[in-house]
Amino acid sequence: ILPGVSVDGVDVGGMSFKEAQDLLSTRYQEMLDAGLSVTHEATTKNLEIQLSGSTDPDLVYDVILYDPSDAARTAIEFGRSGNHFQDLGDLVWTMFEPTSLASDITILEQPIEDVILQAFSEIETEAVETRFEITDLKTGELEVTEGQVGEEIDFDGFFVDLSRDLQDLSLTVHDIELVETHAVVTEEEAREHTETFLTAINNAPLTLTYTTPALRDYTWSITAEDIEEWAAVERVDRTTNLVLDHEGFDELFTQISETVNVAPQNARFRVEDGLAVEFAGSKEGVSLNSKATMAEVNASLGTDLKEIALSTIIEEPEVSTESVNDLGIKEVLGTGYSSFAGSPSNRVKNIQHGISKLDGLLIAPGETVSLIEKLKPFTVADGYLPELVIKGDEIIPEIGGGLCQIGSTVFRSVMNSGLQVDERRNHSLIVDYYNDPSNGKPGTDATLYDPAPDFKFTNDTENYILLEANIVNGAELEFTFWGTSDGRNAYYTPPQIVSWNGYGATQYKETTDLAPGVTRCQSPHPGATTTFDYIVERPDGEVETTTYDSTYRSLPRICLVGVDPDALSVDDVN
Repeated sequence: ILPGVSVDGVDVGGMSFKEAQDLLSTRYQEMLDAGLSVTHEATTKNLEIQLSGSTDPDLVYDVILYDPSDAARTAIEFGRSGNHFQDLGDLVWTMFEPTSLASDITILEQPIEDVILQAFSEIETEAVETRFEITDLKTGELEVTEGQVGEEIDFDGFFVDLSRDLQDLSLTVHDIELVETHAVVTEEEAREHTETFLTAINNAPLTLTYTTPALRDYTWSITAEDIEEWAAVERVDRTTNLVLDHEGFDELFTQISETVNVAPQNARFRVEDGLAVEFAGSKEGVSLNSKATMAEVNASLGTDLKEIALSTIIEEPEVSTESVNDLGIKEVLGTGYSSFAGSPSNRVKNIQHGISKLDGLLIAPGETVSLIEKLKPFTVADGYLPELVIKGDEIIPEIGGGLCQIGSTVFRSVMNSGLQVDERRNHSLIVDYYNDPSNGKPGTDATLYDPAPDFKFTNDTENYILLEANIVNGAELEFTFWGTSDGRNAYYTPPQIVSWNGYGATQYKETTDLAPGVTRCQSPHPGATTTFDYIVERPDGEVETTTYDSTYRSLPRICLVGVDPDALSVDDVN
């Protein structure tokens, strides 16, 4: 690396790639170990930013993502662009002025919000809407309860400050500021809508109707009691309107969506005797247009309208049955493998559910696939199951176990097929499930966590590609890409360990989530840096080589020890 060069606030001038990689990895680990200090008024708390402690390592992740290998590469490539005039200018410049470079640092905002809200659960106040309450339906007398302004943490401003602070791989103390949630409607403004409110009550019930493509009819009713409970006056700029704005109203639309929503179905295939054959025709999808339907319901309040047809959106399949004979799927492009032997039952079921969404996937020429998008939604209702995770001093269920098994297997299939890799990040920890089948060493994994990191790849061939996903021998994933070969030959070299790091002493934390004296521990993980090459040999003789350097952090054994709540110190409680 040229003298005078720093990256992410760390001076790496004169170092080799490996020296810079090790130093940046150490600084990153030190930042994670130190945690994030957050203060509000007179209270300061240090929060963990490496969430850990799960029966499934897929759920062990960092909330601030940083790749020391990528940062070191940014530094060593400075002054080596291949443009001799530019490189000479960069070299001369660094002789007189220090050069500061920056690499990508990603903040996972939602987990950080969760940790802060857990630590400062008492400082937010919920806004109270201005509402009506009927005291005498015959006379139309009612009371108006004026709402109250709420306060919530200004996370937008918080993350702007945090992003700036991260530029030197160290964190200062961050203040939490509160902002008002919205302006409250006054009692006088609310009473202007009394007549509309009473008309809506007297005209109830309001019936919502829907007829399926198979001509099956459904209805849902919004009763007078619902309107009385859900009605509120909202402000939009300087105008106020009577609307239905309540959790119950949202729950009704959620129930309706479960009945109405049907995803479009592409024409799908299975492979038999080396040939792709159709096993499901394409179908249109339909989804509830919640926004439009809610607008129609609110517009009907105060009118004599008693029935509203749901507004829906028709979604066309990407691949129709008519096109299936022209896709050019005739031979294997490449296959990837991984083993999940020894996985707990919920993890196995998540893997089975995930591959059911991928098996038979058709990928158009030029199409970019996001595994997160294909595997969503990550909910129990959709079929995924949770695992227990240690977050701070709590044990909570979280969904997502087994997803990295799928991501890693697809990554290997993509490389063995010679396809374009658009986005890939290794897991935070070394996990035996993802050791490469070629030599049993880590390095060829791809982690998934909604919304990031994701694994994305592009079908850069001129024909459709079919993904066949199977479980073989009871505990092995086998993903195969079928298509039409253009003569490219692709493979990746077995991963190699560059260095290992120890994981330190066991950490103990007190919790009230476990019975007094009960201990629950997560296994330790050593850290390491690894490397391998992804090679694509084109028919014209061109050879493309991509080097993947991965850094895995170490994690000590972490144990939660159950204690009596009355035995916790004041500092522990605060």
